[in-house]
Amino acid sequence: MINVNPLERKELPTSPQQIQNRLNEISFNSSLLREMRAIDFVQRLLDSGTLQPGQMAQVHMHMIADDALMNILSVATKTVPNAYIIQTLRVAGRESAKQFLDAHFDDLNQRSSLNLRDMFN
Repeated sequence: MINVNPLERKELPTSPQQIQNRLNEISFNSSLLREMRAIDFVQRLLDSGTLQPGQMAQVHMHMIADDALMNILSVATKTVPNAYIIQTLRVAGRESAKQFLDAHFDDLNQRSSLNLRDMFN
């Protein structure tokens, strides 16, 4: 999974535009988080033996994210792309992917590198 909206922001939005932008992020993320909770639920059922192997698939979850960069970028970068922003995102995406692969290459097709239980607790 490639995360394009920060799941958390440290700063509290105070202006009407900031509040609207955060509401948009939360709305976008809510579908993602709902799906991730469903995946976690099925994984728990498989782990406990409630579901037999083959009834549902074991899913290995991974996430590539750059919340630091996403927190800096304004909502305008999503609606009014320009060459500088596109290049910045390209470079950041490649660096985030490289860091992920350096840390988790051996996890691919073996185990999750994203702990959904910790994420939702």
